[in-house]
Amino acid sequence: MISIKPLVYLVAASVVLLLGMFLFNPGSKPNFEDYNQYENIYLTEKGTAIENLKQAETAFNAKKYKEAIPLFEAVLKENQSVEIEYFYGISLLENGNIQQAETVFDEIKSGNSIYKNKAIYALALAKLKQKKYTDCKAILLTISSDFENYDKVQELLEKLD
Repeated sequence: MISIKPLVYLVAASVVLLLGMFLFNPGSKPNFEDYNQYENIYLTEKGTAIENLKQAETAFNAKKYKEAIPLFEAVLKENQSVEIEYFYGISLLENGNIQQAETVFDEIKSGNSIYKNKAIYALALAKLKQKKYTDCKAILLTISSDFENYDKVQELLEKLD
């Protein structure tokens, strides 16, 4: 006859171990994928659409960033719009071209457009993607509290602590 006592002790020990893992775990670091949600872009108006711009918009909104990159590059040769540069940078970041994306965001950050804080946030996300948590936090701390997604900045800062 097999005694049930050792089985009970084994189950109890497993429960205690699992509880300990959840209660005393300081928490995991945030993931890039938790914060890389972008709004859809609407760069073209009916009748005035440049074909590459319309295709870039469609590819970006479909999260086909690799397709969007050469289309944005073609558009940027003719139109140096900060808005287009920003979404080009996002496409680069999402495609893993991090250094190139950071260059684009640094350029936008140095200007005074409405995309300045978005570019700074994107720079922080680039650091998050690389798991450079200290750099990410330092960049997030430079974002103005009037940034439209400041709640996301605060949330990410809390998770980085």
